[in-house]
Amino acid sequence: MKIEWRYNEETEAARIAFTCTSMALGNYDKLNFYVIPIGKAKRFNYKNVVYLPDVAYDSIDKYWDTVRKLPSALGAIIPPAFLERLTALIKYEKTIPVADQIKIRKNWEKIEKIFMNDLKGLFPEFADSIQKAEIIISRYGTTASYNIPMSNPHKTIIVIRNDQSIKEIARMFVMSAVHYQKYTVNSTDEKLIKEKAWLEKIAITDFIIENTSLSRFFRPNNSIPSFSNINELKDLHNRFMNKLGFPTSVSLDIKDGNIVNTKTEEVIDNLTISEEKVIKKLIEMEGKVVSYEDLGEYIWDNKVNQKYSMYAISQLICKLRKKLRQNKIYGEILHTVRGKGFVLTN
Repeated sequence: MKIEWRYNEETEAARIAFTCTSMALGNYDKLNFYVIPIGKAKRFNYKNVVYLPDVAYDSIDKYWDTVRKLPSALGAIIPPAFLERLTALIKYEKTIPVADQIKIRKNWEKIEKIFMNDLKGLFPEFADSIQKAEIIISRYGTTASYNIPMSNPHKTIIVIRNDQSIKEIARMFVMSAVHYQKYTVNSTDEKLIKEKAWLEKIAITDFIIENTSLSRFFRPNNSIPSFSNINELKDLHNRFMNKLGFPTSVSLDIKDGNIVNTKTEEVIDNLTISEEKVIKKLIEMEGKVVSYEDLGEYIWDNKVNQKYSMYAISQLICKLRKKLRQNKIYGEILHTVRGKGFVLTN
């Protein structure tokens, strides 16, 4: 597999456009990510943080209308005139020093051969089919992203944020392999690939990383963000979203046994018994992580051994978030703590 490294003003502008598209379409709300201005980033060591430059996006005519119409996939074609205007808008933002770019590359090259050999042993079809990997370094967006273009299934595109370790590159290669094996080979449903399967891909990727020879490349992360930090992060996210024209305000409570949107005082009555159990438990334990195992026991009681799996819990949370969105309660109050469980913060 040939690896090509990229970083320049145009790739940064494209990354910002992709991030803004995902934000404008509500993708980060669905997956419980916080969008904050990059200048405030150092205070938070949390995987679900998305960085954007705090610039005058509205100075570009119909900026948000344009990004909403862009494909929400890495490597998608962006209109050249729009990309040129966005590149000019960020020209005075900080750049990644060449020394830092070289450091990321050299650190990856130290493990590349042995890692790719292990990956090939687990996913031979992926290793044989993917001929090229394009790795883009960026200051913006999520910690890392990937895409196998529908138009070119022999290529994977990976973006790593420059404040992350190379294990995020490795993670994206694993997720690319899972994507290729389970969805590119076995499915032509593009909507399934893009949306419904995301949590499933995360769960499968984490399982593979934790339970195969690949685990040696990943140090366990046992840190859990504190309640106060999450609230501070949420406040910064809400203020930045309001500034960008995407106001947010949500809260849940239990009144007379009913789950209520405290902003509208409307009862949320479209939940299944299991979904209602989950959200009541999370409200009861507000600010504390509720583990996958505890949720499983709470939902299924004496049938937990027959019904429990991390995937089943993840799917239940995914459906719950969708129904909460239907009631104007968005994802930023229901947080996923990777490998641990979930926490609700009003």
